[in-house]
Amino acid sequence: MNEVPLTIRRAPVIYVCGPMAGLNWEGMDDWREEVRQRMPDCEIRSPTRGKDWIKDVKQLDGLAYDEQLFGSISAIIKRDHWDVHGS
Repeated sequence: MNEVPLTIRRAPVIYVCGPMAGLNWEGMDDWREEVRQRMPDCEIRSPTRGKDWIKDVKQLDGLAYDEQLFGSISAIIKRDHWDVHGS
């Protein structure tokens, strides 16, 4: 009997970039959550993931938040680049 090799298919990965500066958490994340719900078979990567501290910020000013883990300009750029590259 011929064995057919199994192919493991990876879920499509989508990076949901979009505006953040000048917005509060809901403005940044509501539409991203809708994308997650509408595309359950995809891995949705968001620049807001793991940044629950943003919920306490009334409005992002577009600057770095060095006091937060992964909040420095360098950390933000590196992680976003990694996410986009892997999408």
